[in-house]
Amino acid sequence: MEPTNVLIIDGNKSTSRTFKLILQKRGFTVFVAEDFKKALEKIKTDPFDAVLISLENPDTDGFDLLLFARKNLPNAARLVTIGVPYLETSIKALELGADAVFSKPVSPEQLIMVIDKITQKIAKEPKTMDKKN
Repeated sequence: MEPTNVLIIDGNKSTSRTFKLILQKRGFTVFVAEDFKKALEKIKTDPFDAVLISLENPDTDGFDLLLFARKNLPNAARLVTIGVPYLETSIKALELGADAVFSKPVSPEQLIMVIDKITQKIAKEPKTMDKKN
């Protein structure tokens, strides 16, 4: 089985570094984008099995990133992290296409389990060719 390619979009370098180390130890191939521009470039040019999006990004609304990922990575798991676990924020993220929502701090075991579960489920489904989801 090929390694799972994960894109982390988080403006907090400490958080993204921690996620990267955790996922790499598990065998994932991990890329980090600290801002919206870098995230757009990576999403447009590289295939990803999962994208981990922080809703708290300094240069854009995390919901915009989620919508862009939904449109341009229709066959990827879209996971969202939030700093303050408001129910309304979690519901909105799910309505906009998140497959899972995590409150920070995120349990490494739970993150890995959810990424594995969702990417395996997506791999079994027919691929979506239309990026207009």
